[in-house]
Amino acid sequence: MEGETDFLDAKSGMRTQVKAGDKIVIPAKALHAEGAVMERVVYILALPKPLPPEEFLAMHGSA
Repeated sequence: MEGETDFLDAKSGMRTQVKAGDKIVIPAKALHAEGAVMERVVYILALPKPLPPEEFLAMHGSA
């Protein structure tokens, strides 16, 4: 990761600060949001299977 931001865990309401060199793991189907970005942020997104952007960036309700 390059830059700084934070992630919100919607269930707990907890924000986690992340900066260059940090790693954050978000469980599948966990509702979350990225915080304000003041400067460039670069991170690697790893998915268990290939998906088109419109599918992995979509919001899904709980089943």
